[in-house]
Amino acid sequence: MSGNKFIIIIWISILFSACNIFQQARKPAPVVEEEKKVEVQKEITIVPDTTQAMKDSIAIAKKLEDLEKTKWAKKDSYKIAFILPFSIDAEELYYLMDNENVTTYQPLAAITFYEGALQALDTLRKMHVNLEVFTFDIAKDSSKMQQLINSGSLDAMDVLIGPLFNECLIPAAQFAKEKEIFLISPLSPSSSITEKNPFYVLMNPTLSTQLQKTASYLQNKRIVTNTIIIYQEGMALEQKLAEDFKSALKGNMKKSYSGSITLATTISELQDSIKSGMENFIFIASLDELFISKLLRSISLASRNENISVIGLSGILNFETISLDYLESLHFQYPESYYIDPLAPRTLRFKNDFIAKYNAAPDDYAARGFDITLYTGFLLNAHGPDIRKGFNSAKPTQYLLGPLHFAKVKNAADSIEYFENNGVTLLRLSNYRFEKIAD
Repeated sequence: MSGNKFIIIIWISILFSACNIFQQARKPAPVVEEEKKVEVQKEITIVPDTTQAMKDSIAIAKKLEDLEKTKWAKKDSYKIAFILPFSIDAEELYYLMDNENVTTYQPLAAITFYEGALQALDTLRKMHVNLEVFTFDIAKDSSKMQQLINSGSLDAMDVLIGPLFNECLIPAAQFAKEKEIFLISPLSPSSSITEKNPFYVLMNPTLSTQLQKTASYLQNKRIVTNTIIIYQEGMALEQKLAEDFKSALKGNMKKSYSGSITLATTISELQDSIKSGMENFIFIASLDELFISKLLRSISLASRNENISVIGLSGILNFETISLDYLESLHFQYPESYYIDPLAPRTLRFKNDFIAKYNAAPDDYAARGFDITLYTGFLLNAHGPDIRKGFNSAKPTQYLLGPLHFAKVKNAADSIEYFENNGVTLLRLSNYRFEKIAD
């Protein structure tokens, strides 16, 4: 075995051993008696001249008051559980080592996310925030998540951070709802994990929210535009994306708006829909690399004589066949669910501290781990376990890297479905650098 392999194995072993030791050293206190579930989100309604209704309302108010003194009471320290798939990272590393291909190893989200979280814990200690941290290694396996739930290890936690994958999030979110423990989903933007769950918090804005923000920007900033939405016929997901964006545009439309909105399913239809003498915005409702590559070449030719800007999803930037020159010439714009200003002093400070601590540059996952851990600790310290109280309060902006603006998402019956970070930032490629145009 080469020296490099030996060092890597020692490093990864130390990391996982540390996680296990940390977990065993601080076992949560067993739950002696399960508290009665109280629906804390419902408004108290007193029906006039109805004695029983008044009694019920008074009883609910009393229970809420009791919760403030017990379950939601502020404490000297709080318990946070990280539920992350560390073993997936290890399996990937060992596989590459067996094939003598370590140079292509790219750590998955879990390790770098947790490294960022540990750096946030250092900052919180300096702020005199006392947290007990527990780590649980759960792979992409819902049965393992259920085993962890059944073990009772999570019952005494104040906040759960993770899991990362939807398969494990579904049982975890149900557990959080039943036990009234806040669960923060760090990465998944899915809105279908749970229902009527005021204890489920999405850090990553849903695609619907990203589309709403993009549509709002277009309609608020432009008076006369021609918007063309293109997708591939027969592709159900693309069609839904196109229709959702069209609905978002119409929902944000001002009375003064005199432009048009057109759906196109072929490049020829798109070309026929481009209008001279006005600004044309083309929204690509697709992530098909081959289709987008052909489409951009055609749009680039048309842009020589017309005013055209292209809007798409961030995934387009990952396609190897897409020339950055095309995107630059078409003023490519997209909604970013988690934007960090690379030149902000707090970003540079975070980067330097991370390099000093881990001898490696931080990635997006590390930044997310830092932000969500720092913000959670800040909320617990200021408001106790009922962290939603602080969603509209002041934030430690001198430390936070990205935008965190959590808001209620309600259903048709006006019940809370979940809380979501709606801090979406619109970026535009200009001089081969992305600049913020709206947030």
